[in-house]
Amino acid sequence: MGDDEELNIRNIIALAKDSTISRIAADRRVKHRVYCHARYNGPNRVIQDVALKKHISLKIVDSSHMAVELLKTDPECHPVRVVKLSESNPATVSSPLKALIVGFGEVGRDAFRFLYEFGAFPGDKSTDADAVKSPVEYVIADKNLADIQGTLKAAMPGVFCNGASRDVIRMEAVDYNSDRFHSGVLSDEFLAGLNYVVISIGDNDEAIALATRIFNRVRRLREDLSDLRIFVRCTDDNKVEAIRKVADHYNFGYGKGTDNIPVIRIFGQPGLTYTYDLVVSDRLTDTARKFHEEYRRLSGEGKSWDERHREMTATGVPQIDKLRKLRRQESQDMANAFHCATKTYILRRAMGNEVDWQSFCLRYFSADGTAKVTGSRTAIRYPDLSPAENRIILRLAMLEHLRWNAAHELLGYRFNEHGACCDERTMMHNCLCPWSRLDAKSDEVTGWDCDYKRYDFCVVDTSIALGMESLM
Repeated sequence: MGDDEELNIRNIIALAKDSTISRIAADRRVKHRVYCHARYNGPNRVIQDVALKKHISLKIVDSSHMAVELLKTDPECHPVRVVKLSESNPATVSSPLKALIVGFGEVGRDAFRFLYEFGAFPGDKSTDADAVKSPVEYVIADKNLADIQGTLKAAMPGVFCNGASRDVIRMEAVDYNSDRFHSGVLSDEFLAGLNYVVISIGDNDEAIALATRIFNRVRRLREDLSDLRIFVRCTDDNKVEAIRKVADHYNFGYGKGTDNIPVIRIFGQPGLTYTYDLVVSDRLTDTARKFHEEYRRLSGEGKSWDERHREMTATGVPQIDKLRKLRRQESQDMANAFHCATKTYILRRAMGNEVDWQSFCLRYFSADGTAKVTGSRTAIRYPDLSPAENRIILRLAMLEHLRWNAAHELLGYRFNEHGACCDERTMMHNCLCPWSRLDAKSDEVTGWDCDYKRYDFCVVDTSIALGMESLM
């Protein structure tokens, strides 16, 4: 857990060669965990997989990665809080997500992944037959972009090579102090609709100063700042109090009385990331495990978290494709666990303030806790819910499919248009398509009665089951 990442990785490699460690790791009855302070990037994830082949449970501890993961765990930080929900087409979005990321290091890239996935919403032009993705615009500013954007784009062909239908992603190789940044990137047209900002530039004083400048620029253009969030990463615990005082000066001084919604928010400080709860107890993985087990109970299929892990790692030397599939599935459980808050927020807003949640729960779930759902594919219905309520659940299932698509595009997968399966070697997935094409892809599967839409609905069922306490 030292500060020298290279030394930490060398020590892990040395431990993996130690005969005593290997003997202990080979005994599945002995629980163990090795912690390594390092970046959670591609090469180091390979080290983690190599350790897994030797049955060594290695946890990479990365404060940069954890900083953004903690944004996912806080419902107030989700992009859904800054977009407008449609009144005419409930559970859809009627305004675009416009995001600015300043500083595209590890935190900036993770922030982009977070926004790309959690900012994928069905727009208000969506119908019962298909989801029309709500518009999104990302502006990324970093003077060193030329050194990293090629690798990033190559790793995500589905994100950057989607043709005319892809999101607007502008990459600006500019310094945040330059005239080009303030006059070009921060144009009045862009700032007028800007609603989500992430600043991670390493210098804490410069970061909060930039946040206040953006705050004041946006405030000149619009009085209502309820849909604006500016997240400033603080890398020094000793600076947190001073930076928070600056943020509070603006947060609680721009509105009338107590109507101020905090706009400038601090995240990623070491004191909140290096905790026993997150590092040793591994609360985030436990949250993902809980979601997986509840989904498994409601769907009636699949192996437990531990059974799945053993199966993917137990047969001789696990292959690359098996480990890739395991990482993909576990990452989706974790994303869905965090995304519950977005789904339940949209559900609560779509249902209105007068809803009797206890009655809704009794009409949604049977006495044994399973969802009261009938039909398949386009005919999936919840018979005890009203037509309007069924439409809301349908939109939430479409939302889940958009999120799932975005997550897999970020992982590097593309649509397997002519195949009926997921190919981990080529990273092609047959479900990575619009909602309207899922039934046709189900028809291509042989050997079992496939219903891909049912998976999205079951994620919604699980999210509601786990989120009922927050709804009531």
